[in-house]
Amino acid sequence: MPDRVPNGVKPTALRRAGKVDNAVPDADVPTGRMSAKLNDMPGPRRQQVTEQFDRLNSDGKNYLGDTDIEDPTLKAADLFENTGPKGRRALNDLAETDQDAADVLLRMDDAAAQRRFTRAYESDAVDSDELSTALRRYDELYADEKAVARGAMARSDTDAVRLMRTDVCNSPCDGVLKSVEDFVDSRSGLDQDASDKLVRAFEDSDDVPDGVPGEEPGKVMEDLESLDDQNVDRLDDTISRISGDQSGYTGLAGETRTARRVIENNDDADVEMESMVDPDNIDDEDLPDGVTRDDLKEGPTDIDVNDRNGAAYESKNTKDFTPLYPDKGEYEELGGRLNSLREKLNTQAASGQDEIVVVMRQDQLDAKYSDEVTGEFPDTVDGVETPSDVGQLVEDNFDDVSVEFKSYNELDE
Repeated sequence: MPDRVPNGVKPTALRRAGKVDNAVPDADVPTGRMSAKLNDMPGPRRQQVTEQFDRLNSDGKNYLGDTDIEDPTLKAADLFENTGPKGRRALNDLAETDQDAADVLLRMDDAAAQRRFTRAYESDAVDSDELSTALRRYDELYADEKAVARGAMARSDTDAVRLMRTDVCNSPCDGVLKSVEDFVDSRSGLDQDASDKLVRAFEDSDDVPDGVPGEEPGKVMEDLESLDDQNVDRLDDTISRISGDQSGYTGLAGETRTARRVIENNDDADVEMESMVDPDNIDDEDLPDGVTRDDLKEGPTDIDVNDRNGAAYESKNTKDFTPLYPDKGEYEELGGRLNSLREKLNTQAASGQDEIVVVMRQDQLDAKYSDEVTGEFPDTVDGVETPSDVGQLVEDNFDDVSVEFKSYNELDE
């Protein structure tokens, strides 16, 4: 029985519906409802939507005739109205490579989400296989998880889609966004604010240099899940204090990678994160000659990974801990950070920690500061020419205290 044309439909809408029917002859086009849908669109939009059906390739046209979803041509009209040519190009490619993913794109009832998926694909942030993975994973999310994904896509569609297609494979494989939600839900010490902050940090995970913790966001999530399985103490505190940006992401990546490697490399490791020391609890007699309270870190301070049966590890997975700065102000800031590290290591040594390892990127460890740079350092680090010289300053003041500098790659060995 022919699909009935509603009253009030303009002749132009009827003609356009007929053109859609001609463009996809093997698909079931309910011309009455298609006419009504097109009738509600402004003239230029109506024309653009109709043209997308004409420009579907053979894969796209055959797909609309073969798919089992209800009213595929009406849903395709919605897709084309929401996304224009981007949606048609994505549908063509998905129709060729993954028709189930094409079904997900058509069934999606969130116009903004459709636009963001197709924009990410159009920008080449993901290829067709990765788009398929992201769409399938989005479709499998619960309603509250979809809300998180939509929030991430609203901030950056390309970053969010990239995280949905990135594998976290501690069995079974999931996307990063779902893994974050599942991880937070499983830990009583974390809440939705922590989840939102983690997601925002992961969104900023691109542009991390190769060969350092954080270059693959899926690996960071796997490290978090591994530490969760090991019941590592104070893991929630580490997550809760990060900033929701790339700085927070790289810091978390370095600390979790360090903790995981300490556990894997030491059979008797008893690890806690965020081991805190308050200098007010350090007695004066614990300070060796030449060290005053001015040499300690002011206020409570932490060391990132503490093996109660071995060394304490301070992770410095930062992008700006190098001597390549353009002016004196930047040199002074670098000197301040080196002095801050000196004070932190002094505090740990005075608290009784006799074995400390500072873990940094290899390019940071290889840094050698010129006289122009060190000339702007405070007197407390005046003789520091490389980051590891800070460790020597501490060892010179504390008997039987070892401070070793290692790269993240050395921890992996």
